[in-house]
Parts: sequence; C-alpha cells; structure tokens
Amino acid sequence: PRARDVRTSSRFVASTEWARARTWLKFCFWLLDNGYRVLVVGGDTFRAGAVEQLRTHVVRLSNLYSEEQVQLYERGYGKDPAGLAFEAIKYAKERRYDVVLVDTAGRMQDNEPLMR
Repeated sequence: PRARDVRTSSRFVASTEWARARTWLKFCFWLLDNGYRVLVVGGDTFRAGAVEQLRTHVVRLSNLYSEEQVQLYERGYGKDPAGLAFEAIKYAKERRYDVVLVDTAGRMQDNEPLMR
C-alpha cells in the first residue's frame, strides 16, 4: 500500500517544451500503469494552446485507463498559476488523488532566479 502522507516535489526541466512534455507524459503513464490516480493541472496559463495540448493527452490516457484514474484540472488562460496549483492540490486531496502533476509555463534555463 502507498503511504498517502508522503509529499514530494519534482521538476521536469529540458531545453525544449517538446522534450519536457515527453518526459512528463512518460512519467504520468508510468504512474497510471502502477495504479496511481493522477490529477493533471493546466498551469501554463500564458502559452496559447497549452491547456488544449494537455487536454488531448489526458483524453488519450483516460481512454487507456479511466477518467477516474486521470483527470485534467484547468481554469482557462490568464489565471495566476500559483493560485491555480494551490486550488488543484486542495481539489486532489478532497478527491483522494495520489499525484498532482502541474504543468507550468517554461522558464529560461540560464535565468537562475526563475529556475528556483
């Protein structure tokens, strides 16, 4: 049995959006394949098409598993990403999701304050 009290934070960093998204999706697939319930959060509220891209991936994953095992949490564009992540974590706790994956806007790799 998984310990639901354990909290960890991971970051997926890559030189391109494509490489990061691919790694992130492989991790999500692995979690689902191992029985975890995953809430995917559309936290990139600035890049055009970011939420739609996530929706496409979540629909495909839910076709492989189930809508109860993977779900997209999004509130559209122009929202505060930190506030959205906070709301999503609360939502996930209430519905007993095991993992929350928050997709955020990209950061410049050479900008150290943004990468913290």
